[in-house]
Amino acid sequence: MMAKLLYWAASLCLCNQLHASLSTNQLIYLLDFDAAGTPEKLVTGTGNVPFTRETPVRITPGGFVHHETGGVNNSGYIRATGGTGNSLQISNGNGLPLSSRDFSISFNVRHYAGGSALFALDGATVNSGWTIWGAGGTSASSWKDESGNSSAFPPAVPSGDEWHSVVYSIHNKTINLFIDGRHRGTCTIAGNFQFAPRIHLIGLGCTGNNANEAAAADFDNIALWGKAITTEEEARAVMEAVRPDLLHPADPSAPPVDVYHRTWNFNEMEDWQHMNQNTPHDPDPNPEPKTVTENGLLAIHVRKGTQDRRKVLTKDKIYTTGRYKWRLYLPRLDKCGRTSVGAWIYCDDQHELDFEIGSGTQAERTRLGAGDDDLVVAMTSQANPYVSGRQLVKTGWHTVEMDLTLANGNYEVKWLIDGEVRQTQRVTFGTSFPFFIYCSVENLGFMGDHLPTQDNTAYYDRVEYYYHP
Repeated sequence: MMAKLLYWAASLCLCNQLHASLSTNQLIYLLDFDAAGTPEKLVTGTGNVPFTRETPVRITPGGFVHHETGGVNNSGYIRATGGTGNSLQISNGNGLPLSSRDFSISFNVRHYAGGSALFALDGATVNSGWTIWGAGGTSASSWKDESGNSSAFPPAVPSGDEWHSVVYSIHNKTINLFIDGRHRGTCTIAGNFQFAPRIHLIGLGCTGNNANEAAAADFDNIALWGKAITTEEEARAVMEAVRPDLLHPADPSAPPVDVYHRTWNFNEMEDWQHMNQNTPHDPDPNPEPKTVTENGLLAIHVRKGTQDRRKVLTKDKIYTTGRYKWRLYLPRLDKCGRTSVGAWIYCDDQHELDFEIGSGTQAERTRLGAGDDDLVVAMTSQANPYVSGRQLVKTGWHTVEMDLTLANGNYEVKWLIDGEVRQTQRVTFGTSFPFFIYCSVENLGFMGDHLPTQDNTAYYDRVEYYYHP
């Protein structure tokens, strides 16, 4: 442990070159699980580890420590196995010595199984309740207060075999989330959080309202900081101190190396999740789009006379600059019906870039001079700023693409159809807003004059992502 702390101190000195305000003076605790010996079960009252300020910190009630011989610095890690009673709770019994309204927690995580919280914070007294928590499994997760009041929608934490860096920072009633050195979300605590005199307990892998709802994940290098980390520069300094191998050497804002180029040919759906936004008036008996495995096509089907909204999206929300490509089949749709075939990327409702392709309204078709085999394509930035250019495209197979580069720190977006640039727009946000990738078929009001009079199916042959700065 002492050797690892000395390594941390040396690394943090280097990090000061990145940001002078982050120093060893702000490092309160480090839990790295590097003690030699066989794996042991950590339970209440055991497994206490002295840290830089000689205060014991426990992890309770469950979890197994593992020691690897082939990892970075032969590091150990702790595995939260999920299920009742297996969340990780960091406490020294008398309150953690954190500044009442200005501190951060950082850790590495992998093999995260969504559906429960990644981080929870208990207030000033033992029974004050889980007050702040951030779930990371789906796009619908929320940061909440102890009364369950939603105040933000944080991004999903990447799953899979690779380690990732996570930082939660608390300043007054504002929480910032950083994943792999990039800012992923901000929320304001909704409710009366009891900061003083000390934070009682920090939890990893448990929900805010029920500590027994534990998520499964591997955790390592859990650190508490005596300041709020508020910039990507500081978050990357933490990464450089803890796991410099996770930083791209030339471009720290790049996605993990294993996602520089991805191709999904829909022979399977391992990296994708299903989503359905049907209204209560049109309950969907079969909400999951089907993968047509015999010829490697994703088929998404909507019913006539309904407001069906069926879609699939990537499990990871980590994609920023680069080339996004969809190879898709546009069917012949009933004239002025509201079915829309979508290829789009989404961070949140204010940061979304779309292709939506449908028959269009009669007024739009007339304005564009559409023929019987023409569809209307809407190329849209939903906000910051709102832009929606309309052009024509024929039915049949097409490749639609978005190319995102940076100009003065903001995305410049090109919409392409079959290799031809159809629209270019510079938006007012950049890599602090990473995206999910979507495929969808939806009956949307703006894409026609009436509900569709026929069932419609669109096909996706493949989706590709190529990272470039």
